Amino acid sequence: MADINVKCSKCDAISAISEFIDEDYATCKSCGAKLDLTKNKDELKPINKLRLKKKEMPVEGGKESEMASYFKPPKPIKQKKDFTIGQHIIAWGLFLGLGTLMFFIRYKEFWLNNTQREIMATYAPLVVVAFHVLIVLKAFNDNILHGILALLVPGYSFIYLLFISDDFYARATFAGLMVGLGKDAWVSIHEYVMNIYNTITAWLSW
Repeated sequence: MADINVKCSKCDAISAISEFIDEDYATCKSCGAKLDLTKNKDELKPINKLRLKKKEMPVEGGKESEMASYFKPPKPIKQKKDFTIGQHIIAWGLFLGLGTLMFFIRYKEFWLNNTQREIMATYAPLVVVAFHVLIVLKAFNDNILHGILALLVPGYSFIYLLFISDDFYARATFAGLMVGLGKDAWVSIHEYVMNIYNTITAWLSW
């Protein structure tokens, strides 16, 4: 690495400095004053071509702008909303009102007859599956990792809704519906899973 000689404008001392030195750190070795490198433009001219220049902002419509669109930063994790006390009260009111209604519809005989309750029990698993799909989509929208877990891990979608998600209204609606549909949905899904398990077990032991 070659050095260049720069004359100090304050004490006239000659200092040998690196040709690649940053101008902010070019000081006189005799008096410590900052050296003026502009007086040595001719000597530094070929050197400046070798220095790395600060990256400029790409011109819109140019090639650099087109390339920059392929290197966008990853989508940040969605931050949780700050719900007000009024919104919490509405969510709790939705849960209590819907839960009470579902309880009377499902378990009080003067609301539905046996046939209607059987129909309600039949469609309960479909309601749970529909909520599962909606929760998976929401989880993917909020965070890709939670979306993958909600899709692949059984039961994680409901854990995400009840304990991780910030959607209080969806949480209140789901919890209220499960007051009347949860038991029937659990029984139906459990029977379905056990049938699959018994079928696979029988096939493996055959």
